Amino acid sequence: MTACDVWMLGDVVVDLATQRVRHAGGGEVRLTPRAVAVLRALIGMGDRPLSRDVLLSTIWAQAETGDEVVSKAINELRLALGDHDTRRRRFIETIPKLGYRLICTCRPLEPAATADAAAGETDAAAAEGVSGADGRCAAQSDHVLPPGTGDAAATGQPSVSASLSNPDNVNDSVIPVSEKSASRPRRSWRYAAVLLLAAGAILAWLLIPSRPASGLYSAPALRASLAQPPRVVATGREYLGYVDILPDASAALYASPLEATVRVVTRPFGSGTPRRVSALAGGAEFAPAVSHDGRIIAYQHFADGACRIRLHEVASGSERELAGCSSRFAEWLEFSPDGRFLLTPRMRPGENVMSLHRIDLADGSARAYDYPRVAGMNDVQARYAPDGRRLAIRRGAQPHSGLSVVDLRSGERRELVDDAFGLDGYTWLPDGSALLIGVHDGERAGLWRVDAETGEKTYLGLRGATCPVAARDALLYTHSLRRYALVSVAIGAAPAAAPVQAFAAPRGAEWFPRLSEDGLALAFLSDRDGPTAVHVGREDGRLLRLPDLPGAEPSATPALSADARRVFVPMRQADGHSGLYESATDAPAWRRVDSANGDVEQVALSPDEHWIYYVVRGGAEMRVLWRRSRETGAEQRIAEGLAAGPIACDRRGGVFYIDAARQALVRRTPDDGRSETWLDDMGYWTTYAWTLGNDAVYALREPGGRDFGLYRVGVAGATPVLVQPTDGIAALGIAVTPGEKRLLISQPPPGAQELRRASLPRLSSTR
Repeated sequence: MTACDVWMLGDVVVDLATQRVRHAGGGEVRLTPRAVAVLRALIGMGDRPLSRDVLLSTIWAQAETGDEVVSKAINELRLALGDHDTRRRRFIETIPKLGYRLICTCRPLEPAATADAAAGETDAAAAEGVSGADGRCAAQSDHVLPPGTGDAAATGQPSVSASLSNPDNVNDSVIPVSEKSASRPRRSWRYAAVLLLAAGAILAWLLIPSRPASGLYSAPALRASLAQPPRVVATGREYLGYVDILPDASAALYASPLEATVRVVTRPFGSGTPRRVSALAGGAEFAPAVSHDGRIIAYQHFADGACRIRLHEVASGSERELAGCSSRFAEWLEFSPDGRFLLTPRMRPGENVMSLHRIDLADGSARAYDYPRVAGMNDVQARYAPDGRRLAIRRGAQPHSGLSVVDLRSGERRELVDDAFGLDGYTWLPDGSALLIGVHDGERAGLWRVDAETGEKTYLGLRGATCPVAARDALLYTHSLRRYALVSVAIGAAPAAAPVQAFAAPRGAEWFPRLSEDGLALAFLSDRDGPTAVHVGREDGRLLRLPDLPGAEPSATPALSADARRVFVPMRQADGHSGLYESATDAPAWRRVDSANGDVEQVALSPDEHWIYYVVRGGAEMRVLWRRSRETGAEQRIAEGLAAGPIACDRRGGVFYIDAARQALVRRTPDDGRSETWLDDMGYWTTYAWTLGNDAVYALREPGGRDFGLYRVGVAGATPVLVQPTDGIAALGIAVTPGEKRLLISQPPPGAQELRRASLPRLSSTR
C-alpha cells in the first residue's frame, strides 16, 4: 500500500512528499527530511503515543545522537504547524513516559483538493471519512515508521509497528488495517473511534493520579502529623547518610559503617536489623536509589580507585555491573518512572558544568538528557514527581543549592528555591502538590513545604531535620543537632587519629572558617544559638559572637584583619539581595560597605589591608571579582566567570579563585592582569575545600581516584604533595594553621546524626 502524502492536520495542509506546510492564510513553511519522517510516524500512530526511543532507533538509527534531536524535530514541527501555546497544545502533545502523539483532527486529502482545503473552501474529504475520497490514501497508514525499519514477514519477528499496536509484543494475528477497511469501509472507523475513546478514558484513569482530599498535605496538616514523636530507624553509629525509602514504605535504604568500610543496607520498619543489599566483597558502597516499582536497587561501588554503578534485583538477589561513575564524589541516582534508565549528573563534552545524563539500564550506555538547562549552573540531583510529569532538579553545591521544577510536557522550567535559601535535601509529597525540603542552618533550619506551582514556602518545624525522603505515609529524614562541626586534625598524625572539635558545642553547625594572618584567631559562621552569626575564636579558647543585624544574615566566609580586630562578611538581606558588612571585634557594630556593583557573595582582605576584594553575582548567573580601596573607595574590576566559593589574597599582591570555565584554581595579579593556574580539576565538589596559607595552596583532593587527603601546592603548576590523609573531600571550608601544624575542617561530625521516621497523612485512593 502506498502511504498518503497530503494530509489535513486541523486547519493546516501538510504535503509530506514536498516537505511543505501550508496554512489557511497562505503562509508556507518547508520542513527538514527528519521532521517529515517524525510527522509521518506520528500520523501513522493515530492518537496513540510514539516514544522517543522508537524514533531514535528508527529515524536516527545509524547516527550517534542524544535525545535532543527528537526534541528539535518536535519543536520544528510545532513551529511549522503554529503550535505555539505551551499550556494548550493544538497539534502535538507530549505524554510523559510515553512519548508524543497527534491531538488534532487528521485526515488524508486528494492532491486535487489540497489547494482548496488550504484555503478552507472544501470539506469533501471529511465527507468521505478517514479513508480518503477514493480510498487511495489509507487512514492511519501502515507505514507507521519510515521504510527500512524492519519487516515482520521477512524476519519472523514482530515489527516495530506491531509492537506499537500491541505493547505487550503478543502475536495475536491481528488483521491488517487495510483488510478490515476493505470489508467494512464505513463502520470500521466508527468502531475504532469508540474503542479509542474507551481506551483513552482507561489510560487517563491509570496515568492521572487520584487527588487527595483538599488540605491533606497542607502546611497545618503536615505540622500536625510531624508533631507526633518520631521513631529512630538508625543511630549515629549505624548511619552515614545517602537515604532512600522503598516505594511501599516498608523499609529504609541507606549507607552504614559495616565490615570496617561503608555498605548499603536495608532496614525494615518496625523490626529487624540492617541487612546488606549486596554480597560483593571489598570496596565501599554509597548513594543507593530504588526504582519506582521497588524491584531494582542501584548503588555505587568504590574500589581500587574506580567507581562502578551496580544494579541489584530485589526478588532474586542477582547483581550486575551497569556503568562507570565518578570516583571523586557520589553521584545522585534517580530511576526513570518506566524503569528504563537512570538520571545522574555528568559533564558534557566541551562543558565545565554538571548536567543530567541518562544511563540506559539495558546496555549501560550514557548520553546527555534533553531538558531545559540554566546557563552556567551545575544540575546535580533530580527527582521525578509521583505522576512522572515533572522533574525537580537541585543545582549547585551545598549550602548554595537551588531547586527548580521542569514540566516534562511543556518543557517549562521554574525556580522554586533560590541558591541562598540553604537547601539540604528534598523530596516530593505523595500527591505531587508540593515538595519537602531541609535547611541545615540558621533560623530557617528544619523542614519546609514548598508549593510545586507557586513556590510558596511554609516552615514546618523539626529543627535539625535535613535530607527528607517520602513514600506513602512514611517520611524519613536525617536528624542532627550538629550538621557540620569544625574539627581539628593534627597534620602528620595517623589517618585513624580521631579529630577533635575546635569549639565544642551541644548543638548547631560551624562552617566557612578563615584564620587571621598570624593564625591566632579564627573567624567562622555558626548557628549554635539559633540565628547564623559570625564567631571569632582565639587560640586560648575564648570565643566571641558578633551581634545579629536585623533583617540580614551572614552568608559566606568572613575575612579577618591581620590583628583580628576587624571582620568583613557578606550578608543576605530579607529582600533576597546581599551586601558587604564590616565590624570591629572589640566594640562590635555592623556597618555596610558601599558598593553599587551587585549582590556580594564572597570577600577577602589583602594582607596589607589596603584592598577589599569581593565577588558579586552579575547577569546570566556570572560572578565578577572586584577590589575596593579602603582609603579612597575607588573600585576596579579584576575578573569574571568565577565559580562559587571563597577567594583569598597572598602577600605578593595576588588573589586566588576558581575559574568556572577552566575548573581550575587560578592566581591573578590585578596590577599587571597576569594569571596562572595552580590547581586543575577543581569541580563543584571541591568548591569550599581549599585555602591559602604559608604562601601555599592547600586543597582536599583525590587525584587519580585514590588517596583522599590534604595536598599542598607551593608553586603554580607544581605536582600536589600529600601532607595529611583524610576520609573524604566533602567540606564546608578548611583552614591550615601556620607551620602546617593543624588542619581545620568543617564536616559532619562522626555519629552526630541519626535516621528518623515520621508519619505523613495517608493518601487514600479508590483504585
